[in-house]
Amino acid sequence: MELQAVENTYLSIFQGLGGLGMLIGTCGLGLVVARNLVERGPEFGLFEALGFQLKQLKLHAFLEHVQLALWGILVGSIAAVLGIAPALFGGVMEKPSLGFLWFFASLAILALFWIWVAVNMTLRRSQLTLLKNE
Repeated sequence: MELQAVENTYLSIFQGLGGLGMLIGTCGLGLVVARNLVERGPEFGLFEALGFQLKQLKLHAFLEHVQLALWGILVGSIAAVLGIAPALFGGVMEKPSLGFLWFFASLAILALFWIWVAVNMTLRRSQLTLLKNE
């Protein structure tokens, strides 16, 4: 029984560290979004030259990346539920608490936050000057 308690302690520590790593990884998502937007700068400059306002471009870029992030979270959550399916349906282990749902909610909120930061930091001024090099 004592060995099982130690094993459960290690498992909970690794689960917590894995969750923390995923939450910190959302910051990496923001960096990837920022890099993507910087590389697409001339494209946004062309859209501005065609008459789109920067506010519209920010909204479209934000929605585009949010859609990708939410699809990733959805696919990841399906994989996670499949991974804990024996605990949910088999009755072998205790069922996960509502913390499981709170984790995915906080993951989605942090992903939205970092995408918003990346879009607003990258597209804060007009991209028309980038068309000079094209």
